Amino acid sequence: MRRWQSLAVITLLVLACELPSITISFGLPTSTPAWTPTATVNAHATTDAQATARAHEAATAQAQASAATQAQATATMQARATASAQMTATAAARAAATTQTQATATAQVRTTATAQVQATATAQARATATAQAQAAATTQALVSAINTLASNAKRVVYYKEGKISGAGVGIKSFRPDIMPLRNFVIEVRLSNPADPNIHPWDYGFGFREGARNEQYRLYINSDSTWRLVLPVQNLADRVEAKDIASGTLKNLDVATSGSNHLRLVVNDKWAFLFVNGEYITAMDVSERNREGALFLGTNFVVGHDFPGLVVNFQECIVSALP
Repeated sequence: MRRWQSLAVITLLVLACELPSITISFGLPTSTPAWTPTATVNAHATTDAQATARAHEAATAQAQASAATQAQATATMQARATASAQMTATAAARAAATTQTQATATAQVRTTATAQVQATATAQARATATAQAQAAATTQALVSAINTLASNAKRVVYYKEGKISGAGVGIKSFRPDIMPLRNFVIEVRLSNPADPNIHPWDYGFGFREGARNEQYRLYINSDSTWRLVLPVQNLADRVEAKDIASGTLKNLDVATSGSNHLRLVVNDKWAFLFVNGEYITAMDVSERNREGALFLGTNFVVGHDFPGLVVNFQECIVSALP
């Protein structure tokens, strides 16, 4: 009886717990209950799987988007780098082209300038050569005319040798025994009186001399210069003179034992000087275009006097021009 009561209680409990799937057999072995997932569990599992799949899909999409973005960024950077490189290359090419153009232009300018300089130099050289040729031809024609004029001169006096000396200050002179002349030719060889490094010296001519010591003075200095002056006033200690012409000689012999051949041709308004056979210059003597005395002289320059000053000469010839 009690046993049935126990069974009844158990039955009630099972019914109360709603376990219809558990079967109790009396007197037989109890079987292991089999668990069957409910619909709710399956639904949760499905939801989780779907969420996981969606999350995976989202992650995959995000990764793909990130990869695409990265690819685009990389492509953009590469494109920019390529564009920058192209711009740099273009700028470098333009700069190189500009530099080449400038260099070419500079070279052309230099070439043009050089050509112009050379052309100018050539033109100047030609002009100079032409001028020199014309001057030489003119000088040659002048010398020829002077020689022709001198060849028609009449010899007045000739001294084979002599000397210029004197005492005291002032010009020391040798005066040929002739009448006053206006136009004439005089030539003579004069010996140097001393070593110019010890005693500077001079010698030359005085011509067309008038009253009060007025005459042209043409003299050669031992420093290879020459000078033509005309005194305008005689003072107690000096003579005021006007410079007519002067210059430098390249062919003067200034050696202590040397000598120089001088030739002076005076005709109307002009005088012509020759030294050692070379034509030197023409001088204007129109201010005193009259007859006057003629002489050889030394010590034209103050300070060129020294004790024992004597200038020897040879082959002195004086001829008169019409």
